[in-house]
Amino acid sequence: FQWEEINGQCSDQDTLTVNFYEQPVSDAGNGGSECDLDFGLSANASAGIGTWSQSSGPGTSTYGNANDAATTVTVSIVGTYQFTWTEVNGTCSDSATVSVDFFDQPVADAGSGGNECDLDFTFSASASFGSGTWTQVSGPGASTFTNANVDTTDVLVTAYGTYVYQWEEVNGTCSDTATVTVNYYEQPTANAGTGGDECDLDFLLGATGSVGTGSWTQTSGPGTSTFGNANSGTTLATADAYGTYTYQWEEVNGTCSDSASVTVNYYEQPTANAGLGGNECDLDFDLGATLSTGSGQWTASGPGNTTFANDTVPVSSVSVDSVGTYIFTWTETNGVCVDVDT
Repeated sequence: FQWEEINGQCSDQDTLTVNFYEQPVSDAGNGGSECDLDFGLSANASAGIGTWSQSSGPGTSTYGNANDAATTVTVSIVGTYQFTWTEVNGTCSDSATVSVDFFDQPVADAGSGGNECDLDFTFSASASFGSGTWTQVSGPGASTFTNANVDTTDVLVTAYGTYVYQWEEVNGTCSDTATVTVNYYEQPTANAGTGGDECDLDFLLGATGSVGTGSWTQTSGPGTSTFGNANSGTTLATADAYGTYTYQWEEVNGTCSDSASVTVNYYEQPTANAGLGGNECDLDFDLGATLSTGSGQWTASGPGNTTFANDTVPVSSVSVDSVGTYIFTWTETNGVCVDVDT
C-alpha cells in the first residue's frame, strides 16, 4: 500500500507491505483403538503446512511422514496417546488433537481338550492379554464353571456326551477366541458274575453289563477257550482242555474302561465202572472196578461187616464176616464231579 501526501505542488509518499494469510482451521480427524502399535492418522488439511506431534503417551512415536495429514504413526509401547495436528500458514496457526488407544492383540490359546471318565474337566488355557472368559458352545447338557474367567478353571456338566467350549480374551476393543472339545464318558463298572466248577468243557459266563462295550478274554488256563459271543455278558465259554481257567470281562466306554475276572474249574466227568459182582463160596471176594478219572472209593452194604484191603483201589479184595448178599458201590470223584456204579 502507498500513502501519498500532496500540499500544493509539493508531495511525498511512503509504502508498506501487508501479507494476508488464510487462517488454518485444524481438523485432526478421528482417533480410535488399535490392536497393535500402528495407527493411520486422518487429519483434514486446510491451509499452510501441517505437522504431527505427540502430545502425551507412555512411549515414543515415529511417523511415516510427520507432514502428511494421513500418515501412519508407530508407538513404542501400548497405552493411550494424544497426537496433535498443527497447521501453520505464515504467522497464522491452528491445532487439534486426537486420542488413540493402543492395545496388545490377545492370542487365545484354549489349551487341550480331552476325554473324561466322569462329569468334571479341568481346562488348560494359556492367558495372553486382557481378560478371558469360558463359555459352552455346544453339548447335550449344561456346564457350570468354578470361575469362568480363570484360564485353568474346572467345569462340571449335567450329562455325558461331547461338549465344545470357547475361551475368549478381550483387551480393550481387541479380542480373540479358541475352542476345545471335551468328551465326557460314563465310567464302566465291570461285574463278571461268578465263576464255578464244571463237569465238562462248557461254562455259561454271567457278566452284568454297565455301560459301553464288553468283551470276554481268557487270561490263564492250560488250554484255549472259544466264546459263543465274546461281546455278550452271558455267553458260553468252551475250553479245549480240562483245568483251571481265568476269564476277564472288560467294558470299554470311549476312553474309559474297567475289568473283572472269574475263575472256572473244568473237571472231566467220571464214568464209574464197578466191574462184575458174583458168587463166592467163602467170605472173600476180589473186586475189579475200572478207574476213569479222579479218585475212587469202595463202600458196602449187607448183612455183615466188610473189610477192604484198600477201599481207594479199584481192584481190591474184600472180606465179610457173615454170608449173605452184599452190595458194593464204587464212587469216583473228580473235583465236584461224581459218578457211582454198584
